[in-house]
Amino acid sequence: MLPAMSTRPSGESDSSSANTLDPAAAAGQLIMASLPGPTLDWETETLLRQGHAGGICLFSYNVVSLEQLRELCARLRVVAPGPLLIAADLEGGYVWRLVSPATHPPSAMACGAAGRPELTEALAHAVGTEMRALGIDVNLAPAVDVNNNPANPVIATRSYGENPTLVSLHAQAAIRGYGRAGVAACAKHFPGHGDTSQDSHLTLPSIRHTLDRLRRVELPPFVAAIQAGVKMVMTAHVVFPALDPDLPATLSPRILGGLLRDDLGFDGVICSDAMNMDAVTNRWGSTEASVLSVIAGADMICSVAPVAETEAVHAALVDAMRSGRLPEAQVHRSASRVAQLKQRLSGLSQPPLTAAGRPAHASAAAHLAAASITRHGAAEALPLRHDQRIAVLEVYAGPRTGAEDTRGLHGSLAEAIRRRVPGVSSLLLDAGSLEENLSAAREVAARADVVVLATRNAWRSPIQQDLLRTIADAARGLILIALRDPYDLRFTPTGAAALASYGDVPASIDAVAAALFGAPTPGTLPVTL
Repeated sequence: MLPAMSTRPSGESDSSSANTLDPAAAAGQLIMASLPGPTLDWETETLLRQGHAGGICLFSYNVVSLEQLRELCARLRVVAPGPLLIAADLEGGYVWRLVSPATHPPSAMACGAAGRPELTEALAHAVGTEMRALGIDVNLAPAVDVNNNPANPVIATRSYGENPTLVSLHAQAAIRGYGRAGVAACAKHFPGHGDTSQDSHLTLPSIRHTLDRLRRVELPPFVAAIQAGVKMVMTAHVVFPALDPDLPATLSPRILGGLLRDDLGFDGVICSDAMNMDAVTNRWGSTEASVLSVIAGADMICSVAPVAETEAVHAALVDAMRSGRLPEAQVHRSASRVAQLKQRLSGLSQPPLTAAGRPAHASAAAHLAAASITRHGAAEALPLRHDQRIAVLEVYAGPRTGAEDTRGLHGSLAEAIRRRVPGVSSLLLDAGSLEENLSAAREVAARADVVVLATRNAWRSPIQQDLLRTIADAARGLILIALRDPYDLRFTPTGAAALASYGDVPASIDAVAAALFGAPTPGTLPVTL
């Protein structure tokens, strides 16, 4: 059985001001809206001024520069009639919304591979400090999903690994790091999105494990997060028949009110995953799904939608309160939880903008990346020598899920290698047109002493697997680099060496280049190939 975690009766709050709000104002506190671009548009400004949104979630399309983002956050707070929660998905790896010179952290799975929670905590503290400097209160991270399904298309390196204990230790470390920086963390996706083979951005997944299995594998990291004092938990658009045969977690009173509130004792803010995802909109529509989620026990609805749709959600919540379908007392309890979180965060000081991109923060990312690099295959193939003719073939694959940063390629492995050995030949290959370039890749490989082939999720890409076979046949020596999911290591040819970086952020790319020339590779695979 899971331990009892309750610290106060469900719904109890230190903040009473929310209980005096009228229905429209109370409903507004339950909505986290979004912006269409990098400036505050008139429609969103009106939404905020009317008190119809208590928070804003930022995405990469809202960010042009760090100066612009800090000014935008300040403007949002001026416009809002009361304290405002500003949140963003800053997990690290390919889920990232900021731009240089902000520190881009390696992925959660890189943290798991490094196996040193103190490095995870230091990195989270660095990221949190930069968030506060920019004016962001809440990191919609960490993902504490246990990624034990290699076919998972949406979590993968967003997870610390497949072992619940490992995930729990690093989740707690991240929550501590963010907390020390004055940022609220959000554990997601409750009660676990790690064992799905479908993407909830596109369809409604189901995890058909028994309750006993869920208590042994999926739930322990959430228990650990609650023990670490996490202030927010995000729901999963996933059906768990053992808990509720009909409704996904986001809409299920049994899962949100029963399991998370009553059984696990969580009394922070429950936030829905984005309500524009097909998992919920295809059947219920975003407006009805939002009402159902609040009825189920959610305190905030993540409305990633045009303002008109967000206004429709607000109106539907007010109508549900007036009709008695949604008890006003429940809405006031949720508004009180939101108000309490705002109270915790609103009095904290804001570091100067120069805190973003501090050398110490870049060092924290570099140390973790270096500790994560994992060697596989033939040890004698490494390190590379400076007198070798080296060819770098790097496959570029664009975003594969709605969670990813739309800016695409983060770092160039060829450039990182050239900083160590000038004159390296290279070829960047688009996965979308790879077939027509196989012969050119083979020619480059044939002229080299050793080929460094960097793949991005070749395990899901037959054409990248064809490329690997072609290069293995043509090359005198081959080193495979798995720049995204480590499952690409399955295809390491006999006699070849391979490295896993768990992501292609600059720090991880630099760590791979260093490992190719003899730097230690202390990482341990946190998943089974």
